[in-house]
Amino acid sequence: MLPIDLFSRSLPRCSRGWLLAAIVAGLILLTTPAQSQSASPTAMPSPSPSPAVMPSVPVLDLNSLFSNRTNSTSRGVVRLDGRKLFTVAAPAQPAAPAQGNNRPAQQTRPDDPIDLRIEAIEERLQTIADSDFDADSLRVTSEIDRSSRLPVLSVRYRVNGRDRTQEILTVTTLDTDIHATDADTLASEWSEEIRSALVRARSERQPNYLRRQAWTAAAILLGICLVSALLAAQQRRLAIRRQALLSQSRTEKQELSTIASGTDTGTHTALLQEQA
Repeated sequence: MLPIDLFSRSLPRCSRGWLLAAIVAGLILLTTPAQSQSASPTAMPSPSPSPAVMPSVPVLDLNSLFSNRTNSTSRGVVRLDGRKLFTVAAPAQPAAPAQGNNRPAQQTRPDDPIDLRIEAIEERLQTIADSDFDADSLRVTSEIDRSSRLPVLSVRYRVNGRDRTQEILTVTTLDTDIHATDADTLASEWSEEIRSALVRARSERQPNYLRRQAWTAAAILLGICLVSALLAAQQRRLAIRRQALLSQSRTEKQELSTIASGTDTGTHTALLQEQA
């Protein structure tokens, strides 16, 4: 106790306060880094697990697929004697490049696949229709082609005692696509339509039918002439009636004017007599 008492006595009271404050501050500085180092491992938040990223699944654009399929196919109508038979399809022709002054080329060209196909089918049907074939011998057959495995429609008929066979067309996959049916069903439907059209065309080329058509046309022409004559007569009567009404109207106006002028003259004479 003696050294401490001597030390405390040798220092003034103010110096002892500052020395005690310095010792306390040093202890605080020495203990603070240790606490921060010991607390830092627990203070660091654990990284939260990132959400799992699902791989993107490619989605097929069905609309674009169907539109591309539609744009790559051309369709047209097969006719016989101006009557519609059925609709066929063919690969679409690529768009023609623009020509001078940014003017597009003509949309229809003679080498268009759909036009060539329709022309070939119609020529074959027209050849059969114009021939003097036996309607009872007419048969439309459907046979599967060995290479393409597609139905081929042919017409068998007899002309002047000789049997003939004419291939008409092949039912393609594009045809089945635009009609949304299978090849066999479409071949059966077209066979019936071809046979009915050829039988009708044959009957329309017979002399009796032509005579009936001539009489019908003559009757229609006569009816048109009679109606035209009646309309002309009625128009003339209306014109005469109109002229009569106009003449009557002018006569009445003249009479009214005469009466009005006579009345004015008599009134003026009476006034003069009264004044005299």
